[in-house]
Amino acid sequence: MKVSDVIGRLRERGVVLVPGPGDHVVVRGPDAVLTPEVRAALSRNEAAVLAALAVEYRGSPGPCVRCGRAAWAEYGAERLASGELVCGDCLAPWDVEAGSVPLLEPAAGSASKAGTRTQEDWS
Repeated sequence: MKVSDVIGRLRERGVVLVPGPGDHVVVRGPDAVLTPEVRAALSRNEAAVLAALAVEYRGSPGPCVRCGRAAWAEYGAERLASGELVCGDCLAPWDVEAGSVPLLEPAAGSASKAGTRTQEDWS
């Protein structure tokens, strides 16, 4: 099984994997999924996991703080008031109310302007 497949399966089960400081992977998730065996396997293969994450994030501003996937501007990623990135899938109405900022200006003719949204944007 490829490392990218393992990362995908772990994410499906609620695990967040993101590059951390130095040559380390930051791993968060349910204890039921992150068993000692899984943690040991991730530790043994940390270099391969980092390489797979680097390929995934290439060209993106970085990982989503909530799910760990690439936060692509084209798919609604925003920068939270805290400065952290959140992908379009994880962005919530309360993030917008708290002052999140779109990473990309909307296309010409779009119903909303940068930084403002209409009710239709959330339907």
